[in-house]
Amino acid sequence: MSEKNYLWNHKEESKPYIYIYFNEKNDIIRGTIVSNSNVINPYPEDSIYHKSAYIVGEAVEFLSRYTDDCGRFKF
Repeated sequence: MSEKNYLWNHKEESKPYIYIYFNEKNDIIRGTIVSNSNVINPYPEDSIYHKSAYIVGEAVEFLSRYTDDCGRFKF
């Protein structure tokens, strides 16, 4: 049996990459990080994303990845 993966997201505006998956019900879900835990926050405690992280659902089948950067410069 393979290990389950879970898709997480956060409420911060900055989202360099968005991952798109099918969940276990074949619904499309979007998030920013994949983890093998649906309980342990995948962002380090000192990350700006840690406090606002939430689980989106089980990441069953990878569909795509995109960026919402839109050519903005990062310094």
